[in-house]
Amino acid sequence: MEYGDFDLSDFRWHAAALAKYLIRCREKSDPGFLGAPERYQRWELANIARDRESQLVLLKKAVVAARLILADMEAMGGSGGVQADDPLIDLKFMIANFADEAVIEKAIVAVRRGNHVQWKSLAHWQGLSAIRDGLDSLPTKRHDPDRPPLAFKQAPIAKSARVLLFPRGHNPAAIIVKTFIRTLTAAQFDVLKALIEASPAGLSKHQLIARSHHGDAIGVLRRLARAHGPWRHVIDLPGVPGGGYRIN
Repeated sequence: MEYGDFDLSDFRWHAAALAKYLIRCREKSDPGFLGAPERYQRWELANIARDRESQLVLLKKAVVAARLILADMEAMGGSGGVQADDPLIDLKFMIANFADEAVIEKAIVAVRRGNHVQWKSLAHWQGLSAIRDGLDSLPTKRHDPDRPPLAFKQAPIAKSARVLLFPRGHNPAAIIVKTFIRTLTAAQFDVLKALIEASPAGLSKHQLIARSHHGDAIGVLRRLARAHGPWRHVIDLPGVPGGGYRIN
């Protein structure tokens, strides 16, 4: 199955990250819950007893991974990222159903308040072995370990098929496919956020100005596309009056 220019190794990394963060999280409250040591080794967690990151930090990273997975699914196309006769359909459904972002967010609130978390019901743990089998069938990045660079302080607040936008002031400010965008001006952030939230339908000129609250929204977008190479590939500027503006 071809997914255009989407790199399946990214999907593998993000899905593995979600599983690993949640395994590490539950392990702190339920040591040895996976059972035999080799089950931890399959997830490269043989030294999990030495884990020093808190449950709160791990849960926040899990939210980031979950949102990146959703972006991956959209980038692969089809309804929910699943195409007709997709050979990865079973794996995608298992990953999508492994852990719900809303449930993870509730766990974050509970941990912050010092309340008990129902770790057994946080994720579909029974599917871990099948997910690992599926991930092992996907390509990996050459010379790179099977773990993703998800050291983001906050989760993305908006996403399109190829762009992740982080909260204002975050570093990186955005990620375009694999390119990290370190900074955005306030106007650029507002215009991009309005367009990404409207993805894939896009916005008219007047809608973009209204939603971004910038009278020069079109100018901001055009200058961004001209000045920054990565944005040129994801910003859709209409060629006719009345056409829509989009972020792919």
